[in-house]
Amino acid sequence: MKDIFCFLILLTSFNILLADDKEPIYYWGAYLGYNYNIHFADFQQLPEIPSCCPKYTNGDGIGFSLGALFERPINRAVSLSVRLGYSVLNAILVEDEYSIGNTLVLNNNNPIITDISVKHKLDSKLSLIGIEPAVEFKFFRDLYMTAGFRFGYLINAKVDHSETIIYPDNVVFLDGRRIRNDIYNREIPERKDFHFFGLFGLGYQFSIGEKTFLEPELRYFIPFINISNVNWKPASLLMGLAIKFPIYEERKLPVIEDIIFERDTTIIAVLGISEPKLKLMDESIRYRKDTTDEAIFSYKIIKEHYELQIPKEAKIFADFNIVGIAKDGTKQNNPIIIIEELETEESFPLLPHIFFPQNSSDLQKTGMNLINIEQIHQFDDKNLPWNTMKIYSDLLNIVGYRMQKNKKAILTITGCNNNTGVESNNLELSKNRAEAVKNYLTQVWAIESNRLKVVSRNLPEKPANNSIEDGIQENQRVELSSNDLRILSPVMLKEIVRKSNPPVIQLIPHISSEAELKEWSIEIKQKNKLIRQFSSTEKPFTYSWIVEEEPIPALEENIETKLSAYDILNNKAEASKDINIQQLTIRKKRFEMKDDKKVEKYSLILFDYDKAEITPLHRTILNEIKDKITPTSTVRIYGFADRTGESQYNKDLAMKRANEVQKIIKVNEKNLDIIPVGSDILLYDNDLPQGRGYSRTVQIEIETPIK
Repeated sequence: MKDIFCFLILLTSFNILLADDKEPIYYWGAYLGYNYNIHFADFQQLPEIPSCCPKYTNGDGIGFSLGALFERPINRAVSLSVRLGYSVLNAILVEDEYSIGNTLVLNNNNPIITDISVKHKLDSKLSLIGIEPAVEFKFFRDLYMTAGFRFGYLINAKVDHSETIIYPDNVVFLDGRRIRNDIYNREIPERKDFHFFGLFGLGYQFSIGEKTFLEPELRYFIPFINISNVNWKPASLLMGLAIKFPIYEERKLPVIEDIIFERDTTIIAVLGISEPKLKLMDESIRYRKDTTDEAIFSYKIIKEHYELQIPKEAKIFADFNIVGIAKDGTKQNNPIIIIEELETEESFPLLPHIFFPQNSSDLQKTGMNLINIEQIHQFDDKNLPWNTMKIYSDLLNIVGYRMQKNKKAILTITGCNNNTGVESNNLELSKNRAEAVKNYLTQVWAIESNRLKVVSRNLPEKPANNSIEDGIQENQRVELSSNDLRILSPVMLKEIVRKSNPPVIQLIPHISSEAELKEWSIEIKQKNKLIRQFSSTEKPFTYSWIVEEEPIPALEENIETKLSAYDILNNKAEASKDINIQQLTIRKKRFEMKDDKKVEKYSLILFDYDKAEITPLHRTILNEIKDKITPTSTVRIYGFADRTGESQYNKDLAMKRANEVQKIIKVNEKNLDIIPVGSDILLYDNDLPQGRGYSRTVQIEIETPIK
């Protein structure tokens, strides 16, 4: 033992020489291990537990240990550690085939005296909470040896005991059993709660991360105190794994000082001086600190304000080019602007469906524009906004207005449900939806009740795809139909629009200034009336005038354009140019026999979900459109679809719809262009059921020259 102690002293001294200052200040962590328990015993029986065993000697068993650890390095070679943990020290002591002579036993229920062999078994169940102070000695790089102590307290010390006949196998004790003196889960009599162990161990430290170490280890605990008032000591060999997290001392960063100057200068033009003059006008000091991983930077910031006086003599020049940009992108220098009036007519179809939220018949939640009785006198379907979705929101008001004008018209109101979930076979909900629409028309628009027919059903007659969410929403609706085509015919709106050729005029400034440019601006006027004004302090760039945006030039007078530029010395340069303009009003074009054209647009809701069939109502409308097409008309037919389905499928469906329209209006192919857009462009918000309904459409655009 003395030789081992001397060896450890020499090894520690050697490692101290290798120590450096990179060690953590301490580690913390946890450990877990498997215990192989070895009990050393030399006793015949435990107090108060009867036994005929001549002597129990050694035994073994298994258990586990776990707990927390703390380690404080002294230097690279030596560390102090302490662990607090829980250990299971179970073991079984067995004495096999101890012979007992002349024993009274039973053989087939007959008492006999014979020699028997008995197995004595003592099964101990021990668990201990302990604290383990120790010293760790590192040799080589990561291999270390541990020496220390364990001070423990038994929190559980119980035992099972039994004596079992193992020979002969045809006899039993007088109570009819082959086992006697058996007890179970009894506290060990006269047990010693406090225990003291010597500790020796080996381990190896692995780094598994920047700040994590894993240590497989072996530890052997030598007992010094008996478990009870007999010669019985529990030793154990721990084979375990510890995980440790190092805590390093905060590194003191170096402080680096620096001086930063911030200077700004005001330039003032002064008459009568030949050389620039610089003068310090103001000075202030402030301090700032920035910290990085490497250092602390301390700055002294000196802010200085100077005044620079320069001679007030600087040249400035300004000019600009005028370029017209046509619709096809072609450019024309010094263009003539032609403002042309075009007569435009457009139809807006009515989607005869009112969509309700799930399991609801509340008309307020449908998005319809609901007005009161006082407001109906100001309503006119010729004064609606040029917006399909806004016109749709007035569907019930349009129907009410037309029902008042056409006294013999009958309106059928069909309430539907999606026939799934809470709406499954809910005809009462369908009826309530239809009644809500009827009540609005009777109470607000004073339509006679006998002219409003209410029908209820589950799915609509031509339902949307009820297996997807979009289709389910579209089937939660009320459908409107009438015996009078005028009630649900498209809304026709007319207006005169003004177009410009070219539509864009670019003004390209060219400014040169010996002094720094302060500001430049552009003014566009007609007969002293300001049409556009723009100014900037940035480097001159091309300014684009969108002519068709209001205000649009209204007179056949030259457009006056002016560029102004100022430098920081307030020197000024200007340039002005005129642009010729012509006004081609409808009146002028027709009186002077100049070419004119009329543009008509028709959006037709022709199709149900995934269909391309024409209804009788739409056939009537198409025949009316056909009558407006002349041999000189240019016709474009655009086919659209909603977002449901694949892009190519929708494009094919859109082509079928456009072809069905062409079969009726029969436009000469040389004047016809069919464009199957499909769902590549969604005309309206497809998150709304009405948006999807309006997207299943064909648009017809007719341009007809007028002589």
